[in-house]
Amino acid sequence: YSSFANIINFQENYILGAVVKTDTMDPHCLPGDSITAEGTIGMWNGQTRIDPPNSAITVHSSGHAIDTIFITADDMMDTTGETYEGLLAMIDCYGIHSGTWPAAGQNAGLWILNDSVIGKGELCDTFYMWIDMDTDIDGTAEPVWTQPDSAEKVVGIISQYDVSEPYFGGYQMLPRISDDVNTGLSTLLANCYVSLRIENNAVMLRWNIGGIKNLAALRIERRTEGEEHYTVLSTLSPDNRQYRDNSFRFDKINEYRIIAITENSKHIVLSAVRTSRNMIIDKLSMKLSSNTITGNTWMELAIPAKTGIDISMFDPAGRNIKSIYSGSMPGGRSRVYINTSDVSAGTYFIRIDTGSERLVEKVRIIK
Repeated sequence: YSSFANIINFQENYILGAVVKTDTMDPHCLPGDSITAEGTIGMWNGQTRIDPPNSAITVHSSGHAIDTIFITADDMMDTTGETYEGLLAMIDCYGIHSGTWPAAGQNAGLWILNDSVIGKGELCDTFYMWIDMDTDIDGTAEPVWTQPDSAEKVVGIISQYDVSEPYFGGYQMLPRISDDVNTGLSTLLANCYVSLRIENNAVMLRWNIGGIKNLAALRIERRTEGEEHYTVLSTLSPDNRQYRDNSFRFDKINEYRIIAITENSKHIVLSAVRTSRNMIIDKLSMKLSSNTITGNTWMELAIPAKTGIDISMFDPAGRNIKSIYSGSMPGGRSRVYINTSDVSAGTYFIRIDTGSERLVEKVRIIK
């Protein structure tokens, strides 16, 4: 998936070249997302797309590579353009041949020069670009077209708008955001920070961001050590400034990133933060404040991942004297209360058993 606004381009379905058309993208989708799209296959003026009824989008993970093909104006000619419909493409642009760059709140159809002169073997030197006011492009400065020595490279989805059968004409490029037509522009953030702490067996993310206009949502993503792509954890309202992750792996490094999404679906990735090695719990461990118990006490446990656990007290003959805890425990650091009021003075062994790991600690109870 490689779109920003209200048209989605599917990278995997090269044959169908379908798009989803919706004016309210929920959930928010970003370039590089792995998604499942459901709906009815239809056609609108030659454009193959997935329409209501029964349309739905499910986001699975993010950070996937996006294929961008390089084309020329010849590739968007009648009939030929069908091969590239629905794909994300890049093309050289030398300026506007006809049409006017859109003011804020306006659509624009532009004929763009793909070359200053038609070269040998070329059939066409112009192509049609449609700039939709649903993007953030309208109202921005027109690109500086650097002809004749070099070209501005423009990215967009190859689409179609044809008013008559057999619908083999009207191929056009649809830029998604201002960065598609101004590839040298970058977004500046002000007063931005992202912090991470382990609190009460969970990762606590906190952040502050400024300088982003029309902020619509914040997306939290996590990539665990050994994974290639990010998993989408949650999409939050723009006023949120913290997130608690209770499902992270204690035995792995976990990398988090927060993505700010604007009302026109432009996205800004904030700096990634990660858990460090000294936060990692890679094996089961236990710690007593003292091996001599004079009253009731606490025991600290470090558990790599959620597991069933049994904690019991045995005498030197191997008899089970007392069950301290039996049940499930989350990954992380936990404290277990040990009540010795019903145990006689003497030497005992506390055994921790998860089924795959076992720890034994010798203790002495004094009354």
